[in-house]
Amino acid sequence: MLPIAAMCAVLLGAAPVSAQGASGDASSLPVAQALRLLPPLILGAAEAKMEAPAAAPSLDFDLLGAPAQPAQPPVDEGALATRRSMLKVHQGLGIGLMALELSTLVLGQLNYRDRFGGGDRSGRFTRAHAALAYTTFGLFVTNELIAFLAPSPLRKESQGFDRATLHRVAMMTAAAGMLASVVMGIVTSERAGYENQRDLAKAHLFIGYGTYAAMAVGVSAFIF
Repeated sequence: MLPIAAMCAVLLGAAPVSAQGASGDASSLPVAQALRLLPPLILGAAEAKMEAPAAAPSLDFDLLGAPAQPAQPPVDEGALATRRSMLKVHQGLGIGLMALELSTLVLGQLNYRDRFGGGDRSGRFTRAHAALAYTTFGLFVTNELIAFLAPSPLRKESQGFDRATLHRVAMMTAAAGMLASVVMGIVTSERAGYENQRDLAKAHLFIGYGTYAAMAVGVSAFIF
């Protein structure tokens, strides 16, 4: 609308307009008076266009730019499949270890009662208990090696104390108890005829109970 208003102002300013009627004297109206003769809407739009202040430039910008997203490393599907297979074997052996450890514990309790708890001291449970104890220990070490050697193609961020952490802590406790139980069993058997053999056998039995409890917690962390 601004060009139309300017053209009308120029035309009206250049045309002679009579100010006194019959006297015949003509004078050119000033441009400001000519603009007052324009329609109000055209004049208002023209003045608003001329008087509008220039917009200030925006200072909102990012100096460093958007952070680059780290590229995800490619997943080794073969290693991932191997890990899944090894962990399935680890889980199955873990459940089997629970049964073996329980059997070893029961035979250990029977052997303690037979030799130190008022039994006839026949020793009929000694060999079976020792055989189960060594078998359980060997299978436990094998199962822990399977879990330790399983490849880890995916890098997982720590989620705090979760079920996986509980499983690892419980199984490390069970490993320490298993080793201590084997050592205490050997020491107890070599102390035959000594007065402290009964105390050593009792400590050996308590370590066995603690080991089984730690294993139960570790297995339950993934089952329940």
